[in-house]
Amino acid sequence: MDIPTAIKALDPGTPYRVTNDAVKYWFRIFNHEIWQDRLPMFNTIQIRPFVRNWAMCIEDSDNPENIRYRLAIDIEFPSFQLFLNVLAHEMVHLYQFTQKDESEQHHGDTFWEWEYALKEHGLTLSEAYA
Repeated sequence: MDIPTAIKALDPGTPYRVTNDAVKYWFRIFNHEIWQDRLPMFNTIQIRPFVRNWAMCIEDSDNPENIRYRLAIDIEFPSFQLFLNVLAHEMVHLYQFTQKDESEQHHGDTFWEWEYALKEHGLTLSEAYA
């Protein structure tokens, strides 16, 4: 899939309201095209208002035999593009969790290793999004 072309065709240029289906749909596309289907789907997707950030990827690891991954994401974004950038950002953190990267809570080297791959697909990786 040509992700940049799809983004331009689908971006209404107005605020974008997030749905569970949209998160799952774009997750599958990004996982296939960027991560070669290596990421597990989030076990839980929470769509709710945020105050200081747009989203969080959380590893629920109380039981090492049953690690679960949760995505909490804002309900509305100023643009469709920003929603996709933030989803990809959280997927980088998910990758860090699955690789047992000790810096998963930080935006260190293993985070920035994904900058070019995301850019190739029309996505911008940033520590924070305005």
